[in-house]
Amino acid sequence: MSEGSDTRASRVLLVEDNPGEARLVRETLAAREPGPFEITHCTCLRDALESLARGSIDVVLLDLGLPDSQGLETCRRIHRAAPLIPIVVLTHQDDVGLEAIRAGATDYLSKQQAAGALLSRALRFAIERQALVRRLLETTRAAESSDSNFKNLINENADAMLVLDQDGVIRFANPSAVMLFRRSETELVREQFGHALARDETSEIEIIRPGAEAVLAEMRVVEVKWDDTRAYLACIRDITERERAVAKLGSLAHTLRAQNHALTRSNEALNEFAYVASHDLKEPLRGIHNYASFLLEDYSERLDEAGRAKLETLTRLTLRMETLIDSLLYYSRVGQTELGLGRVSLQDVVEEVVESLHISLEEADVEVRIPAELPTLVCDQGRIAEVFHNLITNAIKYNDTPEKWIEIGSRQEAEGCVLYVRDNGIGIPEKHQGAVFRIFKRLHGRDAYGGGTGFGLTIVKKIVERHAGRIWVESSLGEGTTFCFTLGDAKDDGKALDDQPAALGHEPAPIAGA
Repeated sequence: MSEGSDTRASRVLLVEDNPGEARLVRETLAAREPGPFEITHCTCLRDALESLARGSIDVVLLDLGLPDSQGLETCRRIHRAAPLIPIVVLTHQDDVGLEAIRAGATDYLSKQQAAGALLSRALRFAIERQALVRRLLETTRAAESSDSNFKNLINENADAMLVLDQDGVIRFANPSAVMLFRRSETELVREQFGHALARDETSEIEIIRPGAEAVLAEMRVVEVKWDDTRAYLACIRDITERERAVAKLGSLAHTLRAQNHALTRSNEALNEFAYVASHDLKEPLRGIHNYASFLLEDYSERLDEAGRAKLETLTRLTLRMETLIDSLLYYSRVGQTELGLGRVSLQDVVEEVVESLHISLEEADVEVRIPAELPTLVCDQGRIAEVFHNLITNAIKYNDTPEKWIEIGSRQEAEGCVLYVRDNGIGIPEKHQGAVFRIFKRLHGRDAYGGGTGFGLTIVKKIVERHAGRIWVESSLGEGTTFCFTLGDAKDDGKALDDQPAALGHEPAPIAGA
């Protein structure tokens, strides 16, 4: 292990432009041992080179596809800028990983492996190996007579180490090499190694051990001096288990792709069913609503008061049923349709939403407060506008105080930026705070506080969760309510949410009236 690794965090320069992948790496390194790791995150090559120039980096974790550099040239430029800093490349293809190693990388991992325990071990091994190479070079340059210290350094290393002469004959084998080859040092020394020695390159070799057992190993060769002559130091590591893990991950990935394909087809079928079902349900509702209206218009004088009241109730119930059908369909599509992500000024979004609610705010005599400029975040602008529209609408409805106000703001917490909508309204008892997000759930009578379907907060929760965020309530009865939510990382696929279906005879508004 490198010097000081037990007293300070290993400093990792993560060069990754995908926010979801970067978040996954952070969470993986935070949860795995050995640790700890201190991560500096850059999203482009230019920033990465500037960070390397400032120093204090132990290892680079590199994605080859960046906005300002693509492919192996990314690895070469990092290696040229900091030749003594180990580089671990993240890639989807093994052949690209091997090419990256020839371009100066120390190791590579598939992006599936970056989500598991192999990531922390790979970073530690890269740091240790580079520290060893650096110390070996410093040792040979500083004092060529210090052969005993040099041998001790090799002996203590966990990797198998062989010293070979110019003809490829083994001159020295450390204890780890004896264990790897399962042969004594006497049997190994003076034997022809039998594998090509490519200086300053990493290659894979197959070792045949006694009993015809084959082991896959990774080897890196550097030139050293041994007994005052030029020689080669081969650092060899058993990667059999790693390759087995790669094969297993490949099999699991294939299974997962098949399951995702089946799930996609199932979702498409369900989506089609939802459209058909909603249309088929609306047709009889439209007929009932129209005939009830005709009876009221054409036969009103022949009906007594009770008859008219029942027909009016019937028309009202058909309209309510239609609203519920539209809301269910929209809720279904919110959960299935891809987000259209981009950098969005939440200040502009909230100002537009407040302007659209100008009449409602004026009629209810509600003051809107925005104490500080709201941040710019990556999100789906239309969907987040729905979130703020619904939360502000709720704050207007559930407030019976003489001086009503709504505050919209943000604050920084450990999990990132927390957005909130706060009011001084009626509040929510603690025992009911979890229930407000349940579908069709209203804490008051159907027509109390302006009525509603009970869908609004359910859709808000769905939208926030689609952004990899969470939403919660801070409230006490009679002391107002604060809805807080976060927006996490999500994949930007450039698609926008389709328009919701039009309702019979009026515009759909499922987000109003939680």
